Amino acid sequence: MMGVGFVNGSGLVSSTFGARYVSDAKQVCSTREIYSVRNEKRAEVKMSVARPKFDDHTYVKEAPQSLVRAADVGDEGSMRVRFEEMIRKAQDSICEAIEKLDGKAKFEQDTWTREGGGGGISRVLRDGAVFEKAGVNVSVVYGIMPPE
Repeated sequence: MMGVGFVNGSGLVSSTFGARYVSDAKQVCSTREIYSVRNEKRAEVKMSVARPKFDDHTYVKEAPQSLVRAADVGDEGSMRVRFEEMIRKAQDSICEAIEKLDGKAKFEQDTWTREGGGGGISRVLRDGAVFEKAGVNVSVVYGIMPPE
């Protein structure tokens, strides 16, 4: 739907959709068209941010003490280190509770790291007495959020 209006001397546009300010326009496009332009600009921004590839990680046999970047590990009081520690303890207690409840199966663990920092610990329980499959995962991720 298109709303047509006119520009008065102050730059205020009157239309059936309410007042809008424009500079030199003689017609006003609909709100839907305005959002369409904004979404196209967002899509351009999203496409310009590099996405990690599926194979950008390395599996390791044992989980490192911390998955946080080395530069952040030195400061034991850092929020990232404390938060990771809290989440890993939660993963341990959740897995322990599920194993106890199931009574048959045990979790298997896969650990992976990324070169630029971060990684994850995936735990999966299969073919249990109660659970056919259960997963409890922790990920430490670094990246750049696209601008809004």
